[in-house]
Amino acid sequence: MAGNRIGRDAGNGQFIPVRQAQRNPSTATVETLPPSHRPGPSTHIGRDARTGEFIPVQEAIRRPGTTTIETLPTRRK
Repeated sequence: MAGNRIGRDAGNGQFIPVRQAQRNPSTATVETLPPSHRPGPSTHIGRDARTGEFIPVQEAIRRPGTTTIETLPTRRK
């Protein structure tokens, strides 16, 4: 598997279900997380604010002015 997929509303940046993002391609996007990031109960991920690329959380902590730390949604069963 290449990585976990998550949906994101393009207008406000909030996470949404992947199916909803696929149904609304003009207002949403489906992103693929790197294989090392497996969503769990309280998974955090770093993101470079300029490029939007995923980065390790430790790097995001070192560069608070140019990065953000996001909390991934938990999967419902």
